[in-house]
Amino acid sequence: GVEDALKTKGSVDINKATPEQLRALPGITAAQVHRIIAGRPYTSTDELVKRHLVSKAEYDRIANQVVAD
Repeated sequence: GVEDALKTKGSVDINKATPEQLRALPGITAAQVHRIIAGRPYTSTDELVKRHLVSKAEYDRIANQVVAD
């Protein structure tokens, strides 16, 4: 959960993260987690906004915590 995410310093890979890792991102709902996973793979994290999976404001909150490897 959230505690694990805080202990895991660094970034969450949106292409490989577990639902729990994605859910631990601030403001990300279970429904968004499902859509993010369904939309894989991503070439860049800003695809989350381009594909309307998260709002620009939500993306700005998590941008420094996500990567697309």
